[in-house]
Amino acid sequence: MSVYYDAVEVSTAFDGQTVAFNTLSPFHQPKRNVTVLEAQLESRDVALSKSLSKDVRAQRAQGQVKVNLRIRARIRFKVGAIKLRHQTVKALCPAVPISFHSGKSFQITECDLDY
Repeated sequence: MSVYYDAVEVSTAFDGQTVAFNTLSPFHQPKRNVTVLEAQLESRDVALSKSLSKDVRAQRAQGQVKVNLRIRARIRFKVGAIKLRHQTVKALCPAVPISFHSGKSFQITECDLDY
């Protein structure tokens, strides 16, 4: 079984407000394959409330900011020669730490998956 990712949207939110968003190019994941996704999320013209801005600055001063990561993908499975209908998969990864110190490695985070 292989998977076609026809549309992938990635966003981050801080205290319920979306602060960065991007879409990934469609891709195919062959069977028996692990695919690493890289997304550069951009934050442009995001107006934060005074209290939210203060919270972001306080967390950043401590070396990391925790955001909620959301991924929404429109996918199709291919089994043999048959492509199944589209499905929407959603993942929510709460409190993902974004480090501002060089040398800090990625931290594994549990996510909720809904499809």
